[in-house]
Amino acid sequence: MELHLKFWIVSLYLFSCGVMGATINEPGQLIVAYNFDEALQEVGPDTYQIFKYTHGKVGLSHAYKFSGWRSLKIQDVARDGGFPELQGYFKTITTGKLYFHFAFMVADVNERFNIALAGKSHFQLKNHGIGFWLDNEDGQLRHYVDSRPVKLFPLEPFVWYQLDLEYDIDEGRYALRIEDEYGQQLVALDASPNAVNQAGSTVNKFSFIGDLEDRQNASYYVDDVLLYSQQSFSQPDFVAPGRRKFFVDIWNDYHKKLYGKIQCLPVVQSIDLGIDIDVFTNLVADNYYDILNQLLDNQSVSPGDWQNNPYLQAIHLWQLGCSNMTQLNWQQAIANFAEASELVGTARIYPMSLALAHAGAGEYAQSDALLASIQSDWINEQRLSVAYAMVGISREDLDSAKQWLTQSALTAYESGGLEVFEDLYCDFINSNMIARLKNYDPESWPDLLEQAVITEQYYFTLLWQKNYHDAFYFARDMTSRLHELGFASSKWQERTADAAFYSQAYEEAIVYYQAALGNENACYCNYLKLADVFHIKGDSAKEREYREKIYGRFEEVD
Repeated sequence: MELHLKFWIVSLYLFSCGVMGATINEPGQLIVAYNFDEALQEVGPDTYQIFKYTHGKVGLSHAYKFSGWRSLKIQDVARDGGFPELQGYFKTITTGKLYFHFAFMVADVNERFNIALAGKSHFQLKNHGIGFWLDNEDGQLRHYVDSRPVKLFPLEPFVWYQLDLEYDIDEGRYALRIEDEYGQQLVALDASPNAVNQAGSTVNKFSFIGDLEDRQNASYYVDDVLLYSQQSFSQPDFVAPGRRKFFVDIWNDYHKKLYGKIQCLPVVQSIDLGIDIDVFTNLVADNYYDILNQLLDNQSVSPGDWQNNPYLQAIHLWQLGCSNMTQLNWQQAIANFAEASELVGTARIYPMSLALAHAGAGEYAQSDALLASIQSDWINEQRLSVAYAMVGISREDLDSAKQWLTQSALTAYESGGLEVFEDLYCDFINSNMIARLKNYDPESWPDLLEQAVITEQYYFTLLWQKNYHDAFYFARDMTSRLHELGFASSKWQERTADAAFYSQAYEEAIVYYQAALGNENACYCNYLKLADVFHIKGDSAKEREYREKIYGRFEEVD
């Protein structure tokens, strides 16, 4: 099961309360609780999100409830292009046991639904992906064991069921109890393998959706959602509704860790390493799971057959390259990253690391060409911004970034090349754009490409060094110059707004974020950034308006 990340989002109500009808003990820290009766927490990246498509709905119902006076209703419409979803978030649980309790009811036993717990690999059947998966097929409630559906019992319409799950992260197993509203126990499992049969598969989100395949109408109700964790942890306070961190703080986190040094950027997704579900499944089947984790943790691994596996060997080479970069052994690092890139062509962290190593060695033409060729793989990624800043700080010719603002810099594009110019300066550079540039000017294309990349590095270097005003004026001048040439660039409008935000020029930030949203290809993140601005300005109505454009809102369902 893969839930595509094209959603509207719902919010969780976090509060302290007692046990509600559970049949498994719930020791530990209460991390999530919904009773759908009290005032709900605001939607956001640290609470919950409502994803909806066309005619489906996620809302609060007074018609049916297990306790109190309201429940959550998921209402799906067949063949409308998607499914409604409530997806909730909590801090990643990496060890110990998680206790998950909720009540649910179906109106029509033949209508399909899906309920799941998952981790950082999202809703896919892979490690750190789906840990627990419940669905309904032809009136039979099922759970997934080792990626296969297993029947539990036939559902009855308009009967509430209480589910209690004791999910053991370390063992990769769970105990499951389900009873009906009359107290009859229908399921009593003590040590079922989790959905992927993987020990250590972590979780940080849950989901209630309709028919995943969009073949049927579906309506079902959920109430009294509780999650407890044996793993104790603290969380920072909310800085704004629905979020514990402003978008600007993501940049600042990297800033604090990496300032002033060219070094490897962290791996945060499996796509960074080119590892998808099929690759991962093969690694596990070949008994390489433990070696994979050891390599990712940069632990020493004895030589063996694993070195014949390109994915494992590439990770090993990447770790060696990172170590060589730390020791300023640039040419050795270049060799390590180049070999890793050859082994796994679908990975994106290896060419990024190679570009950084070339910059460390002072080979900026190679670095710029690589950064340009992979830019489209890193759209809206803060790590790309950090890479540009690290490279920018290391070079001495950044002032040439301003050259293109003059008319003379455009002469290279006057012979039918303005479309190529627009590609390079208005959008995120990709391999197709570079190919068009090569065709346009086979001799000078490396210089033209480097000049375009330098503008990116110059801007992010100014931000990195906290020269927010200079960054604002440079991005604003880029925007204005492009406008004079008849081009609209939401990328540079957003960057102008970001610099204004950093320098606390909030009115200017609003103007440029809104201008960016006027372009067809604008990043949706401008809505959330506007929500941040209006929160700081104390305009709660506007803050909610823009935040809910991304994270959704409840609808009337009765």
